[in-house]
Amino acid sequence: MLADKSLQEELNKFAKYVIQQSRSNLSKSSKNDTKGLYNSLGYNVELTPKGAELGFSMEQYGQFQDKGVRGKSSSAKAPNSPFRFGSGTGKKGGLTNSINKWVKRKGIQFRDRKSGR
Repeated sequence: MLADKSLQEELNKFAKYVIQQSRSNLSKSSKNDTKGLYNSLGYNVELTPKGAELGFSMEQYGQFQDKGVRGKSSSAKAPNSPFRFGSGTGKKGGLTNSINKWVKRKGIQFRDRKSGR
């Protein structure tokens, strides 16, 4: 029983460290825009008859951040990723709304090329 308790404590320490490092990596790489993924990181430790299980959880799009996304025609940045941009399953022009929301959050001002306004 004491061994189970110490094992659970060590797994909790390890899991908290992994979560802390993951959050730090998100912040350092400027991928912590809405804090949705940052706040969704979590873990679960369960004692089983054979030992213990440690599981981590996060928002679904965390996999894209973790593994990267290959480009439509080139896979130079994420060659081993199972994800690819432009799979053809989304609606046409579906990224426009998301990009507009991102631009608003970042406070980016668009300029006219001719007048600079």
